[in-house]
Amino acid sequence: MIPKSKSAGNGIPRGLSAPPSLRGASELCSPVSSCSHWGRGILWRAPQTASWLSIMRFSVPFIAPGKFWFVTALVIAAQVGCSRPATKQEPILSLNLMSSGLSGDTVPDKYTCDGEDISPQLSWKTPPARTQSFALVVTDKDSTLGSWLGYFVHWVLYDLPADKRELPEGVPRQEQLPDGSRQGKNDFDKVGYGGPCPPGGSAHRYSFVIYALDGRLNLPGGATEKQILKALKGHTLAKGELVGRYRR
Repeated sequence: MIPKSKSAGNGIPRGLSAPPSLRGASELCSPVSSCSHWGRGILWRAPQTASWLSIMRFSVPFIAPGKFWFVTALVIAAQVGCSRPATKQEPILSLNLMSSGLSGDTVPDKYTCDGEDISPQLSWKTPPARTQSFALVVTDKDSTLGSWLGYFVHWVLYDLPADKRELPEGVPRQEQLPDGSRQGKNDFDKVGYGGPCPPGGSAHRYSFVIYALDGRLNLPGGATEKQILKALKGHTLAKGELVGRYRR
């Protein structure tokens, strides 16, 4: 049996302040103390030197003895969670992406639905040493659906080999390429590249983004942009963007 804490004559253990009003509280970690815990007055902030078991026995008198140790375990787990140091994320480096097919910042008709509708040539510089694969995502940053459904996706390519530095013009529209690369579905509901095809009016910006990754995504062919972005989260070593404009 755990001995009861000595009180100061008002039913409160020595060294503790009275609990706050019985209101719902949900903050876990506070810069003032190691933790403040949930509950309707179940626990409150206590001095670091106080015994958690004494606090529990005092502040939770209505918990049945058989459940006391279960609740105590929850408190200890919360303490461990609060004291765990945050993981430091490495900065994402810059990767230079280029294209000999684009005329300055303009996408020629050849690479759009008004021309041959083939993918342009792309190349990039040496990535970080730990790079294991590349992924490429091409979207229309000015698509009318952008504010509701996200940017219109024109091309997704992933699991490109780490030693690759260039994509030739006119990549075949197939899920699996000879070098092991895979292509996903665009928002035309087709595999591979689908060129710019905006409505008449103002020019649209087409973003070509290359990712250097610390591993392979190992997604099946035909994956969507959302699946690819979710899989590469936390694995990006470097990133580069090339933007081309097209107006019909």
